Amino acid sequence: MQHPSGLPQHMRKFLPSLSGMSRPPPSSGRLLTSKHFALRRKSDRDFTPAHWSQYFTAQQDITINDGDVFRVYIHEQAESVDHMPLLLLLHGGGFSALTWSLFVKSLVEICHVRIMAIDIRGHGSTRSANDEDLSIATMVNDITQVLLKMFDESMPELILMGHSMGGALAAHFADKCCESSINSRILGLIVIDVVEGTAKQALSQMQQVLQSRPSGFKSIEQAIEWCVRSNQTKNLESARISMPGQIKHSQTGICAADLVAESRPETPEESHHTDSMPANSFGLSTLSENSPTKEDKTVIATPDDHQLSIKQFVWRINLAHTEPFWMEWFDNLSQIFLNSKGGAKLLLLAGVDRLDGPMTVGQMQGKFQMQILPRVGHVIQEDDPDSVAQVVATYLCRNRFSTPKMEFERPFPSC
Repeated sequence: MQHPSGLPQHMRKFLPSLSGMSRPPPSSGRLLTSKHFALRRKSDRDFTPAHWSQYFTAQQDITINDGDVFRVYIHEQAESVDHMPLLLLLHGGGFSALTWSLFVKSLVEICHVRIMAIDIRGHGSTRSANDEDLSIATMVNDITQVLLKMFDESMPELILMGHSMGGALAAHFADKCCESSINSRILGLIVIDVVEGTAKQALSQMQQVLQSRPSGFKSIEQAIEWCVRSNQTKNLESARISMPGQIKHSQTGICAADLVAESRPETPEESHHTDSMPANSFGLSTLSENSPTKEDKTVIATPDDHQLSIKQFVWRINLAHTEPFWMEWFDNLSQIFLNSKGGAKLLLLAGVDRLDGPMTVGQMQGKFQMQILPRVGHVIQEDDPDSVAQVVATYLCRNRFSTPKMEFERPFPSC
């Protein structure tokens, strides 16, 4: 008798059973296994925060202005000498000096260099009387006083390097620093992904971007997970060290970076799981405050290794309150950069569309070197720290600010 479906016998196995329960196709077991494997791989990602000592050799707290305490991270190599130039790193708005961690780790393997990264006022572990005064004059004075306090009469030659707001600050510092013992020692200027024209255009959307972020997190781990899932940073290892510097304990106000316990460095097998993650690897472009996350573990510890029961972390600085200074950061920035007396200049961009008119003309006139890095977001030094290190090492060695430790790929400058 013919089957009610009218299908030949070899195809009837794909039909639902008469009881109404679907019969899985032959390959479903394999698909199910694959799906569970993918979910396990995603949930097993390590969102444990990393400690600064894996990337820098020392940290110091420098007191200036009768009470403002600035956190600096230092990397000194055994072969470093006093006459070697100092690479001074200035982070972007909302970040901290720890945003440079992976870049520093890669750069010191390539060439001889002294490095100092500063937590700018209102950011990271720096503490000041007025955290929201991010005017150019105040920040330039802060950096000046920190350098004078640290080096006194033995001021090294300087290469200024900054990202976003920090890139604008680096250019303004080279232009406005009135301390002769410092401005006469500036050899170079490196700016990452900030150009006057495009930066000003983006300001109109900045408040909307800030409002779309979660207002707080249950744990440092959850903050790190959000950082990667929202694509603020595409590199999980970078998020593990950078994100704690961007948040603080909601009750004590202590920066989360100061609550992360020092632990042993990762083995190569462990670090394999912290490779750069492709965009949208979690299937999300943004993550709202109420988005579901896995159950969080308490992974924080004080320096004496006692576990803390911390329920919530909030952003270290309320960037929305700094809006009165946004236009000042970028006003006339292109001309300041092009006319800077800061020596050899390098501009790193995530896309050629970032250039405005004056910078396009200046680049065609050879007033600065430009490098475009593909497949990265705004936080270039976190998304692709190795490529940024190669570009900067090439710049340092070509201008004889440093010497290489090893042979490395020297990127050809973008046109």
